Amino acid sequence: MLRLVLTCLLLLVGLAGAQAPLLSGEDLTLVHDDVQRQYYLYAPPGLEGNAPLVIALHGRGGTGPGMAMLTGFDAVAEQHGFIVAYPSGIEQQWNYVEGIEGYTNETSDIAFLRALVADIAARHAVDARRVYVAGFSNGGFMAQRLACAANDVFAAYASVGAAGFGGQPSVCGELGPLPLLFIHGSADAVVPFQGMSQPTPRGPVTVLASVD
Repeated sequence: MLRLVLTCLLLLVGLAGAQAPLLSGEDLTLVHDDVQRQYYLYAPPGLEGNAPLVIALHGRGGTGPGMAMLTGFDAVAEQHGFIVAYPSGIEQQWNYVEGIEGYTNETSDIAFLRALVADIAARHAVDARRVYVAGFSNGGFMAQRLACAANDVFAAYASVGAAGFGGQPSVCGELGPLPLLFIHGSADAVVPFQGMSQPTPRGPVTVLASVD
């Protein structure tokens, strides 16, 4: 349910300055596109039946375990009975601009995150109807891209500290209604709330788009 994602995202905002919790989950690997990828997984003991799954995506420069320590989602998962996974991006970032003209990053994080959900479902009983993704900053952009490219896998999406992005309409096309939560501060100095454009010989190009 979307309430799980909302709870997680509000905690992400509120717990950023709290004392980092100790981690008691598993550090796991998944080989994808011949690259060994890492993720930290917490499945509360005693889960009964098929459990919801939340994928939590770090910001640029972060890691999966770092996201777990920043958010304290393990404790939320324990309280509400869901599994939470924190993957690590290659070079500590997510390639949400895959396939957009002008970008050269060839990492397929869309395919990786699809494979990640399948890998977790092979390890634990996951309710395929209740798989969610929440991201912060660069991870928030990635969550938005998954809403376009993996809405057959994820049931709801949430983004903190991320705007819309240039090229998004071209890769998303026309979509029907999707449950997508945005949390973005109007005083954000890293990802401007009002968006950002870049001058080019052909005129200004939108790099970040306001969602206001």
